[in-house]
Amino acid sequence: MLGTLRHRNHSDRPPRTPAPVVTTVTTPALVEEITLIVAVTGRELITWDPDASLSEGTGSVILLQDAASPGVVADLTARGVAVRTVTVTDGTGDVGEVGEGRVFYLPGQATDLAAHLGAADHPDVAVYGAVGGAGTTTFAAALAEALADPALGGDGQALLVEASGHSAFDHLLGLENTAGRRLPDLAGTSTLTAAMLRDLPWSGDVAVLSGTGPVPDYLDTAMPVVRDSGRWSGGEVTGRPVLVVPATVPGALAGRAALARIPGAAVVLRGMPRSDLEWNDALTLLGRAPEVTWDDDPFLTAETDRGDFGPGQSTGTAGTAAARLVTALADSLDGGNS
Repeated sequence: MLGTLRHRNHSDRPPRTPAPVVTTVTTPALVEEITLIVAVTGRELITWDPDASLSEGTGSVILLQDAASPGVVADLTARGVAVRTVTVTDGTGDVGEVGEGRVFYLPGQATDLAAHLGAADHPDVAVYGAVGGAGTTTFAAALAEALADPALGGDGQALLVEASGHSAFDHLLGLENTAGRRLPDLAGTSTLTAAMLRDLPWSGDVAVLSGTGPVPDYLDTAMPVVRDSGRWSGGEVTGRPVLVVPATVPGALAGRAALARIPGAAVVLRGMPRSDLEWNDALTLLGRAPEVTWDDDPFLTAETDRGDFGPGQSTGTAGTAAARLVTALADSLDGGNS
């Protein structure tokens, strides 16, 4: 089913600051073009400097590059900043060497780049688990519903993406017999557009991109994106990182190790049944306080087995924690989809 787009006036909220543009471009002609284009969009333009600090609460940036910048991406994502990569070129270089991201030829596509940078920001969140079995799939589904909720500032829709390499959403959300395209059906597709969302299965107002296979490079959907990224294993982070940490000794220690690599991640501390780890001990082992706690839910297994869990139905204590996270990180969760 296709979710119905809903809008709500949030005049009681302060206006949110658009994600800044960070540039690593040094070619004089391109720098001049970029400066003019970004000025038109109203975004802040920051020339990359590893020692420079971003404004407090910055949860996402648009990275403008003319060559691959893996070190810059790693630095930003370690701070908990989601990075949307955009490549610019004057046509003299090999575009194939600049890595992933949209490519704009300047000055010919200056108008297209301005339109792309001027589009509204939408949250792009990657949910990781400190250990296997942390509950990333469950929390990602609950978070997608929370980000779509107009009462929490959403516009009524969100996209949930299976990025862990496992196929779990169909079972969790009871979509096994629901028609729609899955990741294997999109093999070779580089861009998922808003029009293509109609072909996906929906759970309430959340479109679900499930199954196994590579996720399209660009999710051009104009709505929040939540990725179930499975257990944290290092590597490049896609989206604003959220780390689910079970309140156990192994979970807290693994969470601490993960946070050494992605210290800017938002932490969800999950209560576990029959865990002997006291709250204060969990915080000591983890090394910091979580943004939110996710209480143990004794009804989760039964709801999942009945197909009663999911957006538009019940998300239990995961939904409560997700709503609190959206509220706590309202500004820093805003970011652009890749």
